[in-house]
Amino acid sequence: MPVLKDLTQRDSAVGAAATLDELRRFGSDMRGLLEQGQFQAVIDRHKVINGRVDARSLTAEATAELTEIERMATQAEVAIE
Repeated sequence: MPVLKDLTQRDSAVGAAATLDELRRFGSDMRGLLEQGQFQAVIDRHKVINGRVDARSLTAEATAELTEIERMATQAEVAIE
């Protein structure tokens, strides 16, 4: 799992609930990967952030960012298929 290893080295908070700033960062990273055609990397990033979302603490802004993240993951899955 090179992606997870990379994330744990860059972000010691992996495993904790994602913050709005982290959702934005993941969204931005995923957007860049999607534009580069790195569809599996988009899906891998989605799996990492999706596992860190605490639905009880989502604000409207976080929900909007998460919706965009979900859309990009779906787009990557469709591109792979």
